[in-house]
Amino acid sequence: MNLNVLLRGQSNAVILGWLTDANNTKAIAAEVQRLLGFDGVTDTVTLLFEWSDPGGRNTAVGGTALIGDWLTRTTVDGQPSWQVNTLEKGLLDYIGALSSGQRDDPTVVLWLHSEYDSDGRHPDLTAAIWESAVRYDAGLVRAAFGSNDIPYIFVEPIPYVSGTNAGTQAIRLGMENLVADNSFNARLTAANDDLIMNAEWFGAGGHMAQSDAELVAGRAARSIAEAFAAYAKDGSVVKLANGNIADTGPIAIQAQQTGPRQVAVTLQFDGATKLAALDADAATGIGWSVISGSTVIKATGVALGAGNSLVVTFGADLPTGGTLHYGHGNAQLRADNGSVQGNAIYDDQGLPMRTPAAGLVIDAAPLQPGVTQAGTEGVDYLQAGTNGDTLIGGKGNDFLFGGAGADTFVFSLGDGFDWVAGFTPGVDRIKFNLGIAAAGVVVTPMTLEDVDGLGVIYDLNQDGLFLAGVSALQPGDIIYTPPPVGPSTIQGGSNGADTLAAGGGGDTLVGFKGADYLVGGSGKDVFVFSPGDGPDFVNDFTPGADKLLFAGGLTSGDVTSFQGSFFIGDLELTGLYVQYGSDDSQVFLNGVSALQPGDITFGSVPGDVEPVPSFTVVQGGTTTQVMATAYAGPMAGLRWQYTGSAAAEAVTGTGRNDHMAMGRGADTVRGGAGDDFL
Repeated sequence: MNLNVLLRGQSNAVILGWLTDANNTKAIAAEVQRLLGFDGVTDTVTLLFEWSDPGGRNTAVGGTALIGDWLTRTTVDGQPSWQVNTLEKGLLDYIGALSSGQRDDPTVVLWLHSEYDSDGRHPDLTAAIWESAVRYDAGLVRAAFGSNDIPYIFVEPIPYVSGTNAGTQAIRLGMENLVADNSFNARLTAANDDLIMNAEWFGAGGHMAQSDAELVAGRAARSIAEAFAAYAKDGSVVKLANGNIADTGPIAIQAQQTGPRQVAVTLQFDGATKLAALDADAATGIGWSVISGSTVIKATGVALGAGNSLVVTFGADLPTGGTLHYGHGNAQLRADNGSVQGNAIYDDQGLPMRTPAAGLVIDAAPLQPGVTQAGTEGVDYLQAGTNGDTLIGGKGNDFLFGGAGADTFVFSLGDGFDWVAGFTPGVDRIKFNLGIAAAGVVVTPMTLEDVDGLGVIYDLNQDGLFLAGVSALQPGDIIYTPPPVGPSTIQGGSNGADTLAAGGGGDTLVGFKGADYLVGGSGKDVFVFSPGDGPDFVNDFTPGADKLLFAGGLTSGDVTSFQGSFFIGDLELTGLYVQYGSDDSQVFLNGVSALQPGDITFGSVPGDVEPVPSFTVVQGGTTTQVMATAYAGPMAGLRWQYTGSAAAEAVTGTGRNDHMAMGRGADTVRGGAGDDFL
């Protein structure tokens, strides 16, 4: 599997590409791989970046502005439009020169265009003009990749030596407007007002230093990883957070005047839970201001308040109708001693806070920005607000409630059966993560608890959701995550019930024993069965492309097929049963009416794949079998991983080479056969 990050911008984008290249452990691609649990070999993230191609096929070019150098304002039939300049054409040529496989890989655009667009050469720049240019660019780039929904990740405008407050504010507001438009598909990184920006490159100062580049790369990587959350591996940072890691930093949502010169600020957190202790320079009030017309009042101090709020004090009485800002315009959090980094107000994940670009009107009602809410592995009750939220219930039978905005409900294989209330067709969206394809989804009228609605079933184990009060969906209400095109892989299950999903490179799925749920991808996949492996269920089997491989000495005389039905509760699915022995030696191909010549082959289980073993865990008198995960640490020779809990437990190894990391309880550990690390 490979994921792409297309780096865009001018000289600071070039510097970011240089200073965080593939050989740097702080590189953007390396950090995204770490957050997603990619190994950097089989599963990779590639930075698409070029700045000095002789043929002009570049993604970033120093000393250039988006408006004027890449695109030029024009009119078509009397309406405002844009003209493609040589630089933009070179970018499109760069994309066109990629292999078709790489263009098909999931991609995000990492956007750093802000410096020259924010300076005095664009005195008439407005948020609307900037938005229009970016929308035009996105249409071209997405068409070049053949995908109409490639996410744009906007790097918060960086402090620039000749940037203007008005220009930076226009860009920041334009970014926020595009992020708020769910149909555009964009994200905003954490703020960057704490960058030093004193390095000399290309014969000029005012550029990012190494430490600046590493800060920007780390912040951008979080937003990129969250955009790629559907591809996160089990046990990864993103997967453990149900796809919602801290990536934007806290945002101020309300400012209430508590004295003639004092304001209490309420914050909303993203993935983090609290603020970090204030740096001495941050406590002096750097970056805070109240603006009313031409009046600007600077803060003289800030302190942590109750419940992770802030109390900001100013040097003069506050005007009526003033607007509170933190990092207004082309701001840089420079202290009197010249320091910059560390001077922001940070959350416990190290991300700086911000106020909305338009600021907060003092004593106004709190803003309700769209948020991402992630549940637990149990039963959750998640309620969307008024501004378009993303609800991720996760495992367990959850209750999800839509709000007044355009909400997105996200589901993965194994999430259980969830109740969704307040879903508005044509406005809200259902997003299915990797492994759930359209061919495996059944939408059917359903009545639960005397409530009529629609059932959306997407898993053999009756995982799905109930849309209460909904009679029909509209086109586009369901969004599927396209499988990445990458190298073919061999996936092996356990001797229990497994769920295995192919990607886009033509994979081999070996479920082994147990009632397995196997999902084909967009490539030519192979499904392997041995005597006694079933009964199994296969979704997205494509006759003439995919194959059934029967191992364990099976021959054509052992295999028969017949049409039949498969029931999930009261839901009837039709397809083809393939019997390859007695009793459980059977697989159901959902939606398949007949096989084509060559769809059935015979041989052996490929490679050295074996059933995933289990650890025997005794906790509180209860014995369970916990499936092992692949060991991904630095110690040679170890294969399987067990991670303990805080409770007292007795754990017995798999009999292979295990790495057993126990928790804080009073544990008993038995490695068993094999060379183990305890």
